Amino acid sequence: MPGTGPGPAPATPAAAAAAAAAQAAKPRVHRKKPTDRALPRRMAAYVPEAPLYTALQDFEKKLDAVMSRTQLDAMDALPKAGRPSRRRLRVFVSNWAAHQPRAAPMAAAADGSPATAPPALSEMGDPNLVRDVYERETGKIPSWALRVEGRLLEVAAGRRTKAHGPGGAAASPKFSSLIDRMVVQLDRDPAVYPDGATVQWQPTAGAPDCDGFEIKRLGDTDVKCKILLYLRHQPERTKLAPALAALLDIKADTRENVTLALWQYIKGHRLQDEEDKRAVRCNAALAAVLGVPRFELRHLVDVVSPLLLPPDPVVIDYTIRVDRPYTVAKFAYDLDVELDDPQRAQRRRVAFGAGPVAQDLAALDDKMVALVAQLHQAKLKRDFMALFADNPVAFLNQWMASQRCDLDAVLGDTRIHPEDTRHAAFFQTPEMVSAAMQFMRM
Repeated sequence: MPGTGPGPAPATPAAAAAAAAAQAAKPRVHRKKPTDRALPRRMAAYVPEAPLYTALQDFEKKLDAVMSRTQLDAMDALPKAGRPSRRRLRVFVSNWAAHQPRAAPMAAAADGSPATAPPALSEMGDPNLVRDVYERETGKIPSWALRVEGRLLEVAAGRRTKAHGPGGAAASPKFSSLIDRMVVQLDRDPAVYPDGATVQWQPTAGAPDCDGFEIKRLGDTDVKCKILLYLRHQPERTKLAPALAALLDIKADTRENVTLALWQYIKGHRLQDEEDKRAVRCNAALAAVLGVPRFELRHLVDVVSPLLLPPDPVVIDYTIRVDRPYTVAKFAYDLDVELDDPQRAQRRRVAFGAGPVAQDLAALDDKMVALVAQLHQAKLKRDFMALFADNPVAFLNQWMASQRCDLDAVLGDTRIHPEDTRHAAFFQTPEMVSAAMQFMRM
């Protein structure tokens, strides 16, 4: 139907293609990464406190620069720090016994026969019944307690260093801080003593350190036990598998030293690939130990890790005697332990940012990034709705042109003809409806 005026000329396919090409030629504005902590631009118009956040970020950058410089200085000074000191830990084992009927012999018989000790309660029938009778008659129950104590020996006067503080006196760590785990295995009949034959101790967070442990049990017979002490080495030491130990001639050492020794073996036998220096071609001996004929140097730690085992515990055999009130082991046991230098430990914490404070800062940083990402999404939605409210027709035309360029970039050679986008049926396809709903949910 003819109009009353000249009106705009209808768009031809060539004109639509030219407009699409011009739109695609315009520089694209890249969105910031979601890990960015910067606020969106012109945020102060909506949030008056936004400049305070920007000022706080500037101050944080200066503080990060100072902390980074401090960490670099600490890393440079780390090799110069004191080496771990070797100390001697002396372990004492003892036990006491209480209310034991065999501790005091019976009076001599009338016929002049020698005095004899009464039989053990566990040899008199049902232990529960016998224990009840004995408790009713004497008011006491036979029991014993095993004690395992330890302390560091004093450093000789000629070997004291600055690490031992003024006058050479060092704050010696307690026994429980020098072991990772202790296991006591009791050789007792579980049918008679159902309270368990194995006692295990492991450190718990927040528990105070102590100089020894005590295990109390009921019983009136001697008990053989095995004490297993898993020492805490600083730095941590590992035991090598027999095949790897024979290859490197190392039985136990730190992970760093084992990896360095394996690297020296590779270099000494020229096992690096001639064409690719990042790869290692194993010889017959190394392939038999590692189980792979070839691996990359960046996987060196992963390849050797299965061959590093926990160190063997220190085993102490002891017999708990109940024929006397107090019994001490015939020998004390001296164990060599390594203690990290306090200055080295402090510099390592500074250099690598270890500790709960660093973890809290990382958690707060992640939370801040998530909140800033939500602000970016909220501003995008607001800008979209504001532009649509100001001029819906122009905004939709510009938005569809932008979406068409994005679609062309995604589809590549299978592009949609610009003329097709001028028809309403094109936007009623399931793909376009799904894309529109997905965009509105952003």
